[in-house]
Amino acid sequence: MNPASWKPIDIIAIAGSIAIFGMVAWLTSRGSLKPRYSLLWLAAAAALVTVSVWRRGIDVLGDAAGIVYKPALVFLGACVFLMLILLHMSVVVSRLTDRTRRLAQELALLRGELERRSDRG
Repeated sequence: MNPASWKPIDIIAIAGSIAIFGMVAWLTSRGSLKPRYSLLWLAAAAALVTVSVWRRGIDVLGDAAGIVYKPALVFLGACVFLMLILLHMSVVVSRLTDRTRRLAQELALLRGELERRSDRG
């Protein structure tokens, strides 16, 4: 895409995509976003930057996939991305639920042991 032919929406899309990429990198560097979670977000931001700069890419990918209405490919990509995020978060929540239950059981056992020792002493 020739920068001389950019429209205002192109500039907004590129700036917004780069801003998202920068925000994810900034949150990761601050420690607010763990690196293992940031990878998917950085990949999505890189895809947004690529699509923003290479608008013809949507047409090329749409033709390759046999999609007639090319902007639908953007919505398909967004849906797939959100499904991956939801799946990942479900795995994390399941893991944390198991860990919390185990910790609660260990705490109950330790409290019981502490009460038995204090009753003896």
